[in-house]
Amino acid sequence: MLSLGLSYEELPPYLKPCLICFSMLPEDYSIEVVDIVYWWIGEGFVLGSKGRTAFEIGKECVAELVNRCVLIGDIKNPLSGQLLSVKIHDIVRDMITKIARDENFTQLDERSRPEFTVQSRRMGMFSNGMIKSIETAELKKSTIESKLRTLWALDIGKEDVLSKNMELCKLKRLRVLFVSFKKYSKDEDFMKDWLDGIASLLHLVYLKMEKCGLENIPDSVGNLHNLQILCLSRWYNLIMLPPRITMLDKLTSFDIDRCRRLECMPDGIERLSRLERLTGFRPTISSHKSTSRILHLKNLGQLRVLSIYLQSPINLVEGELNVLSELQHLRLLAIQFHCNDDDAAPFVCKVNHQLSPLRNVEELHLTCYPGESTPIWLNATTFPNLQFLALFEGANIKHMDPGFWEKEHGVWKIEGVYLRELPKFEEKRVRFHEALPSLKTLRWIDMAENSDDERFPLYDDLWV
Repeated sequence: MLSLGLSYEELPPYLKPCLICFSMLPEDYSIEVVDIVYWWIGEGFVLGSKGRTAFEIGKECVAELVNRCVLIGDIKNPLSGQLLSVKIHDIVRDMITKIARDENFTQLDERSRPEFTVQSRRMGMFSNGMIKSIETAELKKSTIESKLRTLWALDIGKEDVLSKNMELCKLKRLRVLFVSFKKYSKDEDFMKDWLDGIASLLHLVYLKMEKCGLENIPDSVGNLHNLQILCLSRWYNLIMLPPRITMLDKLTSFDIDRCRRLECMPDGIERLSRLERLTGFRPTISSHKSTSRILHLKNLGQLRVLSIYLQSPINLVEGELNVLSELQHLRLLAIQFHCNDDDAAPFVCKVNHQLSPLRNVEELHLTCYPGESTPIWLNATTFPNLQFLALFEGANIKHMDPGFWEKEHGVWKIEGVYLRELPKFEEKRVRFHEALPSLKTLRWIDMAENSDDERFPLYDDLWV
């Protein structure tokens, strides 16, 4: 323990609070890199600097802590090798829980579990068992405004939400709120009442809510003018976003991925000019309501990561994808198609046109593309710096478009290709190795007539 303590003292000052955050997590808990970096940004431990975003710097901090052997790399991107999740060594956790207690970073009981007191600044809840901690007599009688800056609550239920000490209107100093709910029916009045308290959280920087059963997010979220990161992933019943959400002009990250019933984005996405990461964007063209389209993305010049969910060909104008070439900082582009058999041909007709070059895109994902061959713009002219390509769940795809192979389009820089669930695919592995001189990794899973091929781990999420 002494040598570990010396290792901690040798850490650069900017890494120490980042590491201590792990004292709030249970033993052997694997946390997504995205979540821990957003947490650090919310707390102000990581800031953008010298042309690099706070998120980029945060990922570098994760890598440095892994290189120093205080964190363990858990899951990696199967193509790029970038870390997707990390854990902390058990003996390192023992050390930092002592430091966290000594420095009043968070309140811990004698078994190093988080507990909620009047003085708590950070709180982790990982089961309903924590309800005893947050319902203590001391807290019930206290009139002191909560000092809580970070609340990390996973798998919480009705009794947690109804706790008087968990009313959001009492947690006005919160900067980080991460809540993952148990499954609720969509008509739970107590959930609506609890979420209405969001309007009080004027200092909130990072808000993530998962698995909420409601159909709408409160309009009061538009009051959170300091909000930089908004994640509503796995909000399965969400149908509409409030128009005022486009007033959050400090947003750098907006995640609405896997909101299966979400119909559209409200008009005004172009006002979010600081956005660096936009996942789950649903463009819509409607004659009876104001919505956002792909065309409106041209003003989001800071975008690094963009995933688009195309639900119908009527929501896309022929050639509209060309606007993506104006996003000069874009590094990862993901497009997912969702259409029935009748829409397949109209979709291909609108999408299958040459694009202006996307010179800085390094990673491209196409999911459920409805054509029999890949789009004609999938070539080295359009993507001169592409390093990683993923094609998923293309039920109709038989071939790569001829332009993919033609050398007159230029020499590919692709290092990794991931093909999964293309049951009609007729191309051979050897052709990829011949056409891609930089190829290091070829993942070939659930393909036509390849049931005996080597299997690799499956990853259902976009690698963003």
